[in-house]
Amino acid sequence: SFAQEGKTKYLSLQDGLSNQQVLDVVHDHDGFIWVATELGLNRFSSNSFKHFYKAEKPDGKSVNSSEINTLLYDNKKLYIGTRSDGLNVLDLKTNTFSYFVHHPKDESSISTNDITDIIKSKNGKLWLATFHQGVQQFNTASKKFLHFNQKSVPAMPENSVWSLAEDKNGLLYIGHVNKGVSILNPVSKELQLLDVNSTGGILPDNEVKSLFCDSKNNIWIGTRKGLAVYNPISKKLNQVKLSSKSIKRNEPFIFSIKEVHHQIWVGAESSQLFALTPNFNINNDEISYSVSTPLALTHGSNTSVQNIDQDQFGNVWLAIYSGGLAFSSHLKPFFSILPQQESSSERNKTATVTAVINDQQNKSLLATTGEGILEIDNSGRVDHINANNSLLGDDFLLSGFEDESGNKWFGLQKGGVSCYQPASNSWKKIDGGKRMSEVRAIMQDSRKNICFAAQEGLFILAQGIDTPRKITITTPMMGDFSPRTLVEDHLGNMWVGTYGQGIYIYDRNWKLIKRISKAEGLVSNTINHVYRDSENTIWIATNEGLSYQSSGNQLGKIETLPLHLGDAWLTINSITESPRGNIWCATKLGLIRYLPAQKRLLSYDQAFGLPLGGFINNSVSKDKNGRLFFGMPSGACYFDPVNIPLKLPSSPINISRLMVFNTDERRAQTEKFPDAEKRIHLKHGENSFRIELAVMDYAMNDLLEFSYKLQGFDNKWISLGDEKNIDFRSIPYGSYELKIRTRQKNEQWSEDYESLHITIKPPFYLSILAIAFYIVVVLATVIAFFFFYIKRINAEAQLSLKKQQLEQEGNLHTERMNFYTNITHELRTPLTLILGPLEDLLHENQLSPKHRERLSIVQKSATRLFSMVNQLLEFRKVESQHKPLALQPGFLRQLLAEIVQKYVEASQSKNINISLTANTEDFETMFDREIVQLIVDNLLSNACKHTKAGSVMVSL
Repeated sequence: SFAQEGKTKYLSLQDGLSNQQVLDVVHDHDGFIWVATELGLNRFSSNSFKHFYKAEKPDGKSVNSSEINTLLYDNKKLYIGTRSDGLNVLDLKTNTFSYFVHHPKDESSISTNDITDIIKSKNGKLWLATFHQGVQQFNTASKKFLHFNQKSVPAMPENSVWSLAEDKNGLLYIGHVNKGVSILNPVSKELQLLDVNSTGGILPDNEVKSLFCDSKNNIWIGTRKGLAVYNPISKKLNQVKLSSKSIKRNEPFIFSIKEVHHQIWVGAESSQLFALTPNFNINNDEISYSVSTPLALTHGSNTSVQNIDQDQFGNVWLAIYSGGLAFSSHLKPFFSILPQQESSSERNKTATVTAVINDQQNKSLLATTGEGILEIDNSGRVDHINANNSLLGDDFLLSGFEDESGNKWFGLQKGGVSCYQPASNSWKKIDGGKRMSEVRAIMQDSRKNICFAAQEGLFILAQGIDTPRKITITTPMMGDFSPRTLVEDHLGNMWVGTYGQGIYIYDRNWKLIKRISKAEGLVSNTINHVYRDSENTIWIATNEGLSYQSSGNQLGKIETLPLHLGDAWLTINSITESPRGNIWCATKLGLIRYLPAQKRLLSYDQAFGLPLGGFINNSVSKDKNGRLFFGMPSGACYFDPVNIPLKLPSSPINISRLMVFNTDERRAQTEKFPDAEKRIHLKHGENSFRIELAVMDYAMNDLLEFSYKLQGFDNKWISLGDEKNIDFRSIPYGSYELKIRTRQKNEQWSEDYESLHITIKPPFYLSILAIAFYIVVVLATVIAFFFFYIKRINAEAQLSLKKQQLEQEGNLHTERMNFYTNITHELRTPLTLILGPLEDLLHENQLSPKHRERLSIVQKSATRLFSMVNQLLEFRKVESQHKPLALQPGFLRQLLAEIVQKYVEASQSKNINISLTANTEDFETMFDREIVQLIVDNLLSNACKHTKAGSVMVSL
């Protein structure tokens, strides 16, 4: 059966763990793994570790101590017991830390800061073990502590406590550092002590490092010197011996105990792990335990299994002090390796396996290049058969085969064939009479002939004949024509695959009846293996793909099986068939499984546990149990195809982290947390970020593929393969939905997807506040524009109205002036007619003085009226700009004197004194006499008109 212990994978500093000194490990509701170390708290999420170190000040963003002793997860909260800084609580809903430390003046605070263990009580409260102050009960609702120590429980033997457990009746078991186990009733505070003396030495030691209550209410006690189990009902204590499986054959120091897969797993010093399976009697009472080692832990004697945790998927996690974090998958290994290798160093690697023989004694023989034959029995024990301890003849073997009689044939690199005959327990050498070198394939046909494919051609060894017959493929024989693989079809024809010339087919009489090459439908002329399945289909493995001929087809009608797996999968090394009719092909990248009924291809690579390096041509076998064996560059891969599932278990995924890329050199990345509705809001400068994805079932970590699309940015699905990081750079502002879907290897994409709503805020100048400001400014501008526009329209309207009024007034004035002018013209004519006769009358001698005086008054008045009419006409001329300037020489003072004298005479009856003052002598000058007279007349006329009494003075 090649019994092997379960495989373990280690995660250490190279994988991102902050420290190798791991003290505890737990899992949360999502499947994240939390790891306590002596240098910080770690969260593992399938491909990366997130670290929490002691912050400069307790700010709620990290732990207040980097030395973590113990962890407990409950109800979306992680309780963290530190070595010297009290209790930290991480709320996973808000991603914030709270701290509980000792305050001397607060009796409800924790009594000391050194916490060694945390468990949850049946009543929902927490029990905390401390190194100096006994046990603390923490009320998670009130955030207060009750103290159970030598002060409050005098019967307690000491305050130094390593571990705690609570049974189904609510009794508390306290594992002391030096005083055994105390069984405390928290209500009555009654205490019972189990120590080495009180148990008569049944308790192995008084230092109790670990306690555990199993599903059947047994209390398991791990001490410095071994393991014991206590039954609370019968109150019996039994010691459980582990020395038979212990490395040093002693009772080891026990550090951790857990129930896993209905077994009790015990972690001990020197990386030892034990699994205890109970044996029951007729009354169904456990009377003994079978001890086994479930996992192969490879770390040295200075390591210890500090804690064991089984997650919700069935995976087992081990906290290894000085060894990091160990993982054991709930999936059984798909593929195994022969021989079992305890070390991966180059010195211990097995040589290339060129052939595998599963003989009639159910042993497996591996023909190698350099180590001869490795004979492996069912237990996995290996015996070496080589040229030194047998007559094998050569340790470098190229092929191997077992005939119907149980004889084993091996092709030697030196040339020829060695045959082991079990009946006589002897070896014989076959050399073909002629040179027969590089025998790479051996088979027995239906006529009991042994056929050899050698460098020089095909050799046939008939029964009872010592010298084989040679069949030359071509003459002269070239390297490309060298036979490499042989198979007989259901008609008895022999198919010979060559190195570079395709396939030659011979009938029963060894006559060449058909040659098949690339021109006839083969994908390549380089043939690595030829195989006949149970349906008599001939399968042909080449360097460029897989061809076949169905049994019902005409000889030579070759078809090609499309692989669609990538070019590297096209190099087919060997072929075989499983008991259920599946075709298995070994390639350079892994194994291909073809289901003919479904026409379905499945591929298996290193993600499924296959080693790198590919497989060896024509090195394949199948044992009686249906297991398949394929030769590799180092050892052989074997598996039971029945145990290789067609469909893998599903695993939830999660967005592990969202890291924003910063421009600040001091802090390259900043983590952002989505809210409960899986929404996250980023600033405009945070538009370059990384999404880290996590496969929550770590057993499926390499077996899941991802694709994503950022709805609103690019609506295409983008495949990530098995990559788990998505980087986004300079995403424009807006709202997006990130959709992430998965598929198991060889499966279709899931219709379900994980989503995250991402909102990137616009820059400030495009923010709502800025846009509101812009709107206000625009509205104010529009309002101001309309205000001034309306004001302008009103002003223009008023101006137009004013203009109209002025025009009307001007027109009215013009009409008035025209009227005055016309009247003046009408008055001037009669005045002229009046003045003429008056002038004549005044010159009459017959007039009496009295009449002359009166006529003189009339003349003066008429003259004055005539002057006023003339002035009005002159004013009209000036106003209408029709008055030309008529300059002529004259004496201005004389003119003014005449005008003034006229007004003096006219105003004698009034109390007005009119005078002329001239400071200069009169001299002749150029002026318009008529205009000056008109102006002065108007001035004096107005002055006299508006002066009741006084003086009017004209100065020059």
